[in-house]
Amino acid sequence: MALRFDVVPALPMDTDSMRNGTRSFCKNETIGFNLYDNEKKLRLQTIYQTRAEAEYVCQRRNLKGLQSSIQDGRRNSIDRRSI
Repeated sequence: MALRFDVVPALPMDTDSMRNGTRSFCKNETIGFNLYDNEKKLRLQTIYQTRAEAEYVCQRRNLKGLQSSIQDGRRNSIDRRSI
């Protein structure tokens, strides 16, 4: 079973650009880390400065989702027994 959230590098932001003749160069800067929602297939907008911070939040979100899935499963099994 794949976890819902993963840590991914944040998309780089353009910091400035310079022109050299006919070529233009753009400097990109990585700004941190995002969480990726595998269920909705999108990046969450919150940016974490360190991978460790992003991993911590990611684990908490995944754990919360697993706990609610387990509780839902228990409710369903209790409902089936009462029938």
